[in-house]
Amino acid sequence: MSGKKNDDLYDRLLKSHTFFSIGFQILDDISDIREDFNNNQINYAIYIAKKNNLLVDSEQIESDIKYFYYSDLILNIFEEAFNYFDLAIENLGKYNDKCELWINVIKYKNSKMYKRSRPSNFIKTLMHN
Repeated sequence: MSGKKNDDLYDRLLKSHTFFSIGFQILDDISDIREDFNNNQINYAIYIAKKNNLLVDSEQIESDIKYFYYSDLILNIFEEAFNYFDLAIENLGKYNDKCELWINVIKYKNSKMYKRSRPSNFIKTLMHN
């Protein structure tokens, strides 16, 4: 019986780490957008920007990045990353008490990155007033 519980906990931890890693990578892609664009690297934020007709011309990369950082697109990407952090915690289910340290890491990263996104929210509010 305890073997099955350990297998379930292990599987849930793996999935939790996967969700956390996806959220973390999305946030990393946001911060590396300029460097990744210049190096022609795969980057989720660039993918979303290009899908919305931004970052398609290297001649106007700086203005496109600025527009992108002040747009709803960037806020949606932040939200997507935060949702992955939430999924990382939710996936632990009944094992939350056994994964306290891991949950604290996720919550810390989530709150740290959330604080970084708030200036964008503030600027967006100013731009629409």
